[in-house]
Amino acid sequence: MLKMFYNVLSSLVLVMFAFAANGQDEIKWSFQFDRAENRIEFKAELKEHWHLYSQHVDENLGPIPTEFTFEENRSVDRIGDIDEQEVKTIFDENFGGRLDILEGTAIFTQKIKWSTPTIVKGSILYMLCDDKGCLPPDVIDFEIELN
Repeated sequence: MLKMFYNVLSSLVLVMFAFAANGQDEIKWSFQFDRAENRIEFKAELKEHWHLYSQHVDENLGPIPTEFTFEENRSVDRIGDIDEQEVKTIFDENFGGRLDILEGTAIFTQKIKWSTPTIVKGSILYMLCDDKGCLPPDVIDFEIELN
């Protein structure tokens, strides 16, 4: 009985790792500072058929909105909210409602005011879905040099 439990548990762990690893292949994040525009750009390249959710979704429907968290940095002031580019409204079968998503190349920008060279650090919480289902939410850390 113990051997059967071990085999089942091992199989579940392997499936979870395979599932999580698969999700990492569906999105590639990049970050850059545009000095001329004084803004930080967060770019997500999504494989075909995959999408992530806007920062502004109806929380009653259930998906995890894309969320940016910044570490405290006295050399940087964020101006306004993070802008999203190319939001598309769909009826999402996974959650049974109308939601704003981003597909293809998703670009988010944050205007800033900065005083001295520094490194902006933080993280992004996001959730990937396709028409069949969703991957568990994931977090990616970022570091962007301002100089």
